[in-house]
Amino acid sequence: AKFTGSMMVPHYPGFISTTRLETTPSFFTLDVSLSKRFQVGSDSRWAFTVGAKNLTDSYQRDFDQGAYRDSGYVYGPRFPRSLYTGIRLEF
Repeated sequence: AKFTGSMMVPHYPGFISTTRLETTPSFFTLDVSLSKRFQVGSDSRWAFTVGAKNLTDSYQRDFDQGAYRDSGYVYGPRFPRSLYTGIRLEF
């Protein structure tokens, strides 16, 4: 779990008319995963994993748009909610 509190972030002209400091909302992200390992024979193991990243689906809701956007105005989580699975063989 990760909590990010409110911040003062500079927002430069282009999409907006003048430079200003924006007060961002706070947000909370939660990542979870579960793995299970199985011994197969005397010298190999399988591991199965399932998980989710950004389970709360927190994201920045006020992205700039268009040709004059401020590409540096990013403060929220980089990715939306995502699910994953994995299989690993160790020998």
